Order: sequence, then structure tokens, then C-alpha cells
Amino acid sequence: EEIREKEGGTYSVSVKGAVLRIPKQLAHIQISFTTNPERREHLTKLILDLYSNFAKKGPDSEMIEKVRQYMLKRHNELLVENRYWMDMLTSYYWENEDKHTKYEKIVKETSAKEIQRLAKKILDAGNLIQVSMTGVNEL
Repeated sequence: EEIREKEGGTYSVSVKGAVLRIPKQLAHIQISFTTNPERREHLTKLILDLYSNFAKKGPDSEMIEKVRQYMLKRHNELLVENRYWMDMLTSYYWENEDKHTKYEKIVKETSAKEIQRLAKKILDAGNLIQVSMTGVNEL
């Protein structure tokens, strides 16, 4: 909202995260957006500041509820797709973990404090990689 609505710097910002166990345990956050090259540095700093603030304060209850509703809705949509079940079987085989059975319970019960702690842990690790791609001017 801050980047799109207040800054008018991009149409959307994508935020994805994952916690992995194989090949080793790690967690990461990936934030991506498109913008004009002139605005890239300013928006990148703003996004990093917003994430830092999120890691310090955590999500507010309105944000939590919106994300919960989206995750539960999306989960129900995925239940009819083969790739969902392939992911569940793969997770069960390689990680010996049933990610399907308790999904809704976990989504409903994960607290803002738990989310904040994970965001802070990822930020405090200090492993930041920035990648910027700019198109080539044709002659």
C-alpha cells in the first residue's frame, strides 16, 4: 500500500516467503517490484525500511486477518489441483511432514508475535541480496 498508493512507484509489490528443511534448514523472504530505473534506489530503500519496521513491530490485526482469509480461500482452491497434492506427497516423502492435515489450524492459530519473530530473525541474519535488472537500450 505504501509503495503503490502513497509513492505511486509501482503497480504491485510481491512478497513471498518460505521455510525450508532440505537441503538444509533456512528461511527467506523475497520482495520484488517493477519501477522506473530512476525510482529504483528510493523505492528499494523504502521497502527495506518498511520490512525493518515490520520486523520490529509485527503485523497489525487487520493485516493478519486479510492474509488469513486469503490463505484459507486460496488453500480451498488448490485442493482440486494435482500440483497441490504432488507438493503434499513430496513434502511427506522427503520431510516426513504432513502439511495438509493441520494447514487450516496453523493458519488460524499463528500469532502476530510469531510472524514478527520470524521476520526479525530473517532480518537479523544480515543475508541481503539485491538484484536489479534493467532492459538494454536498443541502438
